Formats: sequence, structure tokens, C-alpha cells
Amino acid sequence: MNRLRALVEAAGDFPLHPFLLSSYPVLSLAAANLGEIQLSEATRSLVFSAIVVVIVWGLAQVALRDWRASGVLASIALVALFSYGHVYQLVKPLAIGGIPLGRHRFLAPLYLGVLALVVVLVWRQRLAARRATLWLNVVALVALAAPVWSVVAFLSEAGPVRTEEARASHGEAASNAGGPDIYYIIADAYTRSDVLSERFAYDNSDFEAFLESRRFYVADDSLTNYTSTALSLSSSLNMDYLSDLGIDLSLGQYPLNMTDYIVHSRVRQILEDRGYTTVAFATGYRPTELTDAQHFILPDQPRLEALRSFGNLNPFEGMLLSTTLARALIDLDSQLHTPLTRFLAERAADPENLQREIILATLEQLPRVAAIPGPKFVFAHITAPHTPYFFGPDGESPAVTGPFTLQGVTPASGWQAEVPMYTGQVAYVNSRLEGILDQILEDSAVAPVILLQGDHGPEIGLEWEHPDSNALKARAAILNAYHLPEGCDDALYPEISPVNSFRIVFNCLFGTDLDLLEDVSYYNPHVRSEPWDLRDVTTRLR
Repeated sequence: MNRLRALVEAAGDFPLHPFLLSSYPVLSLAAANLGEIQLSEATRSLVFSAIVVVIVWGLAQVALRDWRASGVLASIALVALFSYGHVYQLVKPLAIGGIPLGRHRFLAPLYLGVLALVVVLVWRQRLAARRATLWLNVVALVALAAPVWSVVAFLSEAGPVRTEEARASHGEAASNAGGPDIYYIIADAYTRSDVLSERFAYDNSDFEAFLESRRFYVADDSLTNYTSTALSLSSSLNMDYLSDLGIDLSLGQYPLNMTDYIVHSRVRQILEDRGYTTVAFATGYRPTELTDAQHFILPDQPRLEALRSFGNLNPFEGMLLSTTLARALIDLDSQLHTPLTRFLAERAADPENLQREIILATLEQLPRVAAIPGPKFVFAHITAPHTPYFFGPDGESPAVTGPFTLQGVTPASGWQAEVPMYTGQVAYVNSRLEGILDQILEDSAVAPVILLQGDHGPEIGLEWEHPDSNALKARAAILNAYHLPEGCDDALYPEISPVNSFRIVFNCLFGTDLDLLEDVSYYNPHVRSEPWDLRDVTTRLR
């Protein structure tokens, strides 16, 4: 018993907390993005955080010459280093007496001043700091428990498998009858033209006129079935509502519980059973990357490898960097013009450059797939005009306005400033889509089927928990256009939603008898908030 007590005391006396606390930001960010990143993307961050611990702790040891007291000082410095970006985002909209607090020139000196004061207190209270080692170890272990548990659970759970039995249960007979190429093109966060006009003062009539001149039917009263990407696409690609697909809607599972239903969807399985070849593109968003497609198309390899080289940051590292004190140096580069700020700003732009290249590669290569022989199912998820804003109206690169993320980060207030960036990206996407669609129609030996949809609308001005009607309509209303064989478009109607898109296509092309479902639009407060709550907003929006 005495020996055990001695071991516990010795363990408590060893300052593990600097290493534990420095790994917390990395693991918690990884746990919050499971399913959207590869865990390997966090490896370098963990190694780098350990190196930072050694450096900071070493400097503190030189000053204090007490490894336990210097460990406390190192932990305080590391918490400050890794939390600055979070504090900045929190205080950014605040002001006192008309003076905005969320400015680096105010916040950074204040932040460093408080840190200096804490350092002085630790210096003067070295004995108390030594005694705090056990408690800091316990606090750090407790803090790490949740993200570590999430990561371990993720690694230990196998994703759902769509079996041959499940495929057969759909009731569609396998056939090699073939048919026209089928393109399913998703322009992420592309809202309806009436919303673009009424809420964002953008005239989209020229693009609609283009579509109609190419024999597209534009459903001008269409709503998404679900207001988040993975929810929307898992429903449309399986021609059913989530409640009838058996998908686990447990909180915290998004988008993991949707990924297999997108990658190995009912639509894909039906078409492959009929002899179709699946063609898909890299998207930069893991749940929509059909990497096992017969043709999975990546950006130009030399350029892609250059962007993914060891010296560049991946998207996870870019997000992590934005939460640290480096955020101030990155944002102030245009004013400071120092080698350090320039280096950090360039590295912070790496994830954006990679995602921009992925989008451009899809836009460039999409019209070329018509040359692939045989009937094809082409799935192209273009992560634009969704944020971040990579393109101006003419394809130019606008100034970076924040850290790279594919999650919406638009504030509910002051959203009008974002509107020109969104509509500029809409204009660019329109210009590229016009060329793409014309090329596909021209190069296809048999008139293709093309479904062009938004998965949902933008988040601009949306307060997730209590959305006003205009912001909710903008999020739920979608571009929804169909190029179908003569006679097939007779089944289309203004309110058609994505859940019925492939039901109509299959009924027309293959003579199936799939009933059309009621067009219902569900709104979910942000998928990372509690509780998970799907709300039928169809009546409210119509």
C-alpha cells in the first residue's frame, strides 16, 4: 500500500500537464471534425505541439530553475498560445463605448499583458506552483478524456456496409440495358433565383434563360429536403427520407453516419447494376468523395503534389493555426510586412489554395468525361458557391477573410458585407457551368440526363437556433434544374425536391414504377449543437 501511494505521489509530482494540455487543442479539433478529415492530417500538429512544449518549458526552466514550477509556467504559456484565436473570435463582435474589442491591435497587447502578469505571479509563488502539479495533471487528463474517447470510438467502429442483400431489397432487377449518361452536378449552397433577387439583390435571370434555352426545366419553387450537405445528399442519392433509410441520427455522428449512404448510394447501385460506370471527382469534403468509383478523378498530379508537399499546411493544420496566437500575425501581415508574418500568411493560405485547385480541376475536367465509353453515372459535388469565397465574378482570388473551413462561419449580424462575395462566386460558377453544360451536350453521342442542383442554400445571416423566415428560406430554397429526354419532363413540377429527382429519372428511363414522395423540407439547427432536431418547415416556407 505504501509503495502504491509512493508511486501515485511520484506520478502526481511529475508535470505531465504541459504535454497533455498542448495536445488538447489538436485532439479536440480532430474529434470535432471526425469524418471530414483523415486523422493522419493531425499527426504533424501533435508532433509540432510536443516540440513547442520542449522549447517553452526549456525557456521557463532557464528562468525559474525548477522543473515543476517551470512546467506550470509552460502550461500557462501554451494555453495562451493555443487559445488566442478562440478568444479573438469570441470578442470580435463586441465593443465598449463604440470601440471594437475584436481588433488585434487592442486584443494582442492586452492578451500578452495578462500573460506577463501571470508569469510574474508564478515567479513569485514558485512554491505554490510546484504544489499545483498534481492538480494540473488531473485537470489536463480530464480535459483530454472527451476528445480521446471520441477518436478511439471512431477508430474502433466500422462504418455501415451496404450489402448485396440490401441492394436486392430495393426491388430493381439488374440489367445491362444501358441508357444515356446521367450527370448529377451539385453546386454547394446555390440558392434559388427568387431568393438571389429578393434577399441578395442579384439578378440570376440570364443564367436561368441559358438553362431554359438548352431545354432544362427549372423548378422555380424547389426546396431542399434537408438543410445540411450530408443530410441532403444521403436523402437525394437514396431517393428517400432519412427516417426511412435506417440512418442513425444520433447527435455527434454527423457526417459519419451519412457517408456510406452517399458513397454507396441506392442510385449508384441501381445504375451500376444496369451496366453504368461511375465517374466521380475529388471534392475536398470526405463524405462526398467516391474514391472507389471506376473513375475517380483528381486534380493535375504535379500541381496537387506540390500543394500537398511537406512544407505546406493541410486544411486541418490551417484551422488549428487560426486558433493560435499566430492568427494575429497572419491577419496583420498586410500592415507589418515582416518575413515571419509573410511566411505564416502564405502557410495559412495553403489549404485555401488546395481547395481552390480541387474546384478548378472539377470544373475543367467535368466536360471531358463524355469521352469515356459506355453509359456513365457522373457525380460532381462542386463546393461552390459555398464558403470560403475562392472566386470573384471573373475567377479572380479575393482577399482571404478568415481561416479556411468548409463549415459556414457567417455571423447572424452584419451579414450584408458577405453578400457581394457570395453573389460574386455565384456569377463565376454560372459562367463556368454554362461552358461545361454546352460541352457536355455537344460531346454526348446520346442526349444526356443532367440534374443540376444546390444541396441547400447559403448560411448568410442565419441564426441557427432561431432563424428568421428570410434567412431560413435562403437556406432551404435551391437551384433545381433538369435536362431530361423528350416527354420525361412532363413529370416535373415547380415544387419538386431532390428526394424525387431520381424517382422521375428512373421511371422515365427504365420503366420503373417508383411512387413520388411528398416534398417535405426539414430544417436542422446546426448539426454540432444539441439536441439533434429535424423540423418540418415546408408549410412555413410555402
